Amino acid sequence: MIKLIVSDMDGTLLNSSKKISQKTSQAIKFAKTMGVDFTLATGRMYSSAAIFARQLNIEKPIIACNGALIKKHTSNEVLYEKSINYKTADLLYKVLEECGLYYHMYTQDRFFTKELKYTSLSYWNNNKTASDEDKIDIEVIEDFSNVCTEDYGILKFVAIEDEHPEKLLNARAMLADIEGLELSQSWHNNLEIMSENISKGNALKILAKECNINLSEIMAIGDQHNDISMIVEAGIGVAMDNAEQNVKKYANLVTSSNDEDGVAKAIMNLFK
Repeated sequence: MIKLIVSDMDGTLLNSSKKISQKTSQAIKFAKTMGVDFTLATGRMYSSAAIFARQLNIEKPIIACNGALIKKHTSNEVLYEKSINYKTADLLYKVLEECGLYYHMYTQDRFFTKELKYTSLSYWNNNKTASDEDKIDIEVIEDFSNVCTEDYGILKFVAIEDEHPEKLLNARAMLADIEGLELSQSWHNNLEIMSENISKGNALKILAKECNINLSEIMAIGDQHNDISMIVEAGIGVAMDNAEQNVKKYANLVTSSNDEDGVAKAIMNLFK
């Protein structure tokens, strides 16, 4: 019997407008009335995920930064955190610079970038109308050396390249030679870098122990490479219809796309 549903956010829980549909929200509420809890497992920074956790009245801990952080938004209690060693971060950012990549990095609640672009620009624009509680702390800095040579608690780097994918491949190859890193991907144009052994799957194991349930009692839903580990670990692994084919092959079932209430359909399927 499933006791907990764990969902990725972008491309899964959120539609193309980065919203949770009414149908999906209602399905989550219905699951709770049936004794099935719900929480998030995202590559996003914690403070961004917490915005949606408040919307959904989530009580269980949130998995953020691909598993580098597990935190209760109701009490701010940190259950697990593993940052990138600052000496390793210093080597890491220099590789990304050498490869000519745009990149940003973040801690639990601070977003560092050289320029407002991609996610940082989206957050910046959202901040204009967001409540104080929902604002993302964005710091635009020219030189990453100061941040990367001190222990700021950096949980994740993200490098993005739209036009020259070979730059990402080159960076991946160079970063593979640096000890203490875990490389993943949440979209075709990015490279995500965390501390070694960080994954949503490993975080799911920690979360299951915290919630005093078995992995077999968890349903995990996702759409990208960084979701595979939790899809495999969960009792029921669900891939979105918009997921990459490589993700679908690891899933127990495939639901509809994120623009067709796929998460809602996967949830309601439990109660047929």
